Amino acid sequence: MATSKFGIFDFGFINNSGTFVNELNSILEGTSQYAEFDKFNKHFYSHVTLNKNIIYLNKYGYQKDRGDNLIEKDDANYAYYETGFVDKEGEKIYGFFQRKTLNRNFEGIYFLNLNGVQNLVKENLLFNIGLICFDNPETSWEDGFDFIEELATTAIPEKWTYGTHSSTIPHPILKSYLEYIFIRLTKEDGGKKILIDDNKNYALFNSGLLNIYFKPIYIVVQIKKGSNGIYYANPIILKKRTTLAEISFTINGNPISNKIMPEPAQFYNSVNEIVFKPEPEFYDPDDEKLRHIVQERKNRFPDNYQERSTTELAVILDTAIKCSYELSKRNYKLVVPQYRPQEDKIQYLMPIYLGATFNKLPDFALVLDHDSGYYKPETILELEDAYQNARLIAKPDNFWLNPEQK
Repeated sequence: MATSKFGIFDFGFINNSGTFVNELNSILEGTSQYAEFDKFNKHFYSHVTLNKNIIYLNKYGYQKDRGDNLIEKDDANYAYYETGFVDKEGEKIYGFFQRKTLNRNFEGIYFLNLNGVQNLVKENLLFNIGLICFDNPETSWEDGFDFIEELATTAIPEKWTYGTHSSTIPHPILKSYLEYIFIRLTKEDGGKKILIDDNKNYALFNSGLLNIYFKPIYIVVQIKKGSNGIYYANPIILKKRTTLAEISFTINGNPISNKIMPEPAQFYNSVNEIVFKPEPEFYDPDDEKLRHIVQERKNRFPDNYQERSTTELAVILDTAIKCSYELSKRNYKLVVPQYRPQEDKIQYLMPIYLGATFNKLPDFALVLDHDSGYYKPETILELEDAYQNARLIAKPDNFWLNPEQK
């Protein structure tokens, strides 16, 4: 499927760009309707881009502010529009987008009925760690902050905050780490590394972290039923095994033994899968991806580069990539792996020095896909985002990827 910037791709970042049509068609099963990409995209262009038939919501799910003015795109946390399809119950299917903060692009696309849209907004008012939430509306954020703080204190000391900008959430790198560790565990080996008790009231998983006594940190979450199925809630750190007995956590009628305590997430089967290999045929720059980097991600370039033309930036970037490639031949640890949860795959982070001055931190990290023997540029990340992604697989010890540095 071509990901032209026409239509839906002009509105925001599509996390599921290669799968969303299939996802929509799975909802349409049992009806006489079938979604095709071209028609879907043209409908979006006509319905939303041209005719502005889209509804914007603030973070509380309201279409209007206190002054009774409609929420505009710049002030919206959510957006949804009618796709023109209905599900087998006859309810309209909406395309839904959201963003974490107002200075970021919308991300999507998710398909929901109106009740699903409303429920998702309500759920997002709770403090979430990815798929895990704190579901007491009165204390959700306080409970979430306390849990993150306790986890940071329990684990071997590590830098879990950004070096160059502040966050309203304590230890944001730790929060992101736990989010994606749990997502990976739900996918790995069919989710078998998450232990579910006989009564299906609790789940137990290995966080992948060690406490100060070098013992694994396990986390227990409640399994609850909501309007959209089961969800995970209210995690606690397992500090003693007797806690499992107190909540009647058994497997096949027996208490958990050391032998069946869950293993941590595994991101690769062989170390060769995460080692960057400088090959003679190094990389295959896709024109669309390069345009994405030098135009749509220009704000991630240093200030003194942002006024330069697209062509000039493309040439500078190409030269910088080749320089980093030469460096990687001489230091196998220069390029580090990262995990991309949306596609459940390994990518690579390469430091990019636009000015060819290697005695300071790089300007950003280039994300590379490995496909058919080539490394393909995907996007660029600020260094703190790159560290956050790389930390899932291992704590980077690279000189250039260090959250302590500013």
